[in-house]
Amino acid sequence: YRKIEDPEHREILQLLKNLVKDSISQIREISNNLTPNVIEKYGLVAAINSEIDSIKLIVPVSFEHHIDNERFDSKIEISIYRIIKELLNNTKKYAEAENVEITINKSSKLIFITYYDNGIGFNLKMKLKTGDLGMGLLNIESRVKAMRGKFFMKSDPSKGFMFSMEIPINSKIVR
Repeated sequence: YRKIEDPEHREILQLLKNLVKDSISQIREISNNLTPNVIEKYGLVAAINSEIDSIKLIVPVSFEHHIDNERFDSKIEISIYRIIKELLNNTKKYAEAENVEITINKSSKLIFITYYDNGIGFNLKMKLKTGDLGMGLLNIESRVKAMRGKFFMKSDPSKGFMFSMEIPINSKIVR
């Protein structure tokens, strides 16, 4: 490498270095979102805890589960992780919540997940009527349906947001 003397060229080079560094960081984040390494290595609970760690300074999250370190089909784990991640993102962006509660339980055939935030809520009935759910909630809906699961949402202005779903443990993802 030759030494760059011209301050203008040095500044351009530094900008390029920063752009490359930012690009690498974004690619890693995108890659991790496509197939979260934490899920592959440590499972669903660890991946959810990792997401909670990234939001807990903004809004406290209570997370209870009764699945220990049990593993499920990787596509099911990734879909559940993405749903919870989307719910947390929505809470962080819009809800002005003071706390979030997440619970995961299972029976011999089903995984049950409940998510609640005590934020400002929204008029869910109106959004459903007008078809203005937003991409996040539409993505959640399609993921639950792809797992052949059922879900329920409830929200009203000033009453927070509640989401629950049940997913067959041995579900095969349908696209």
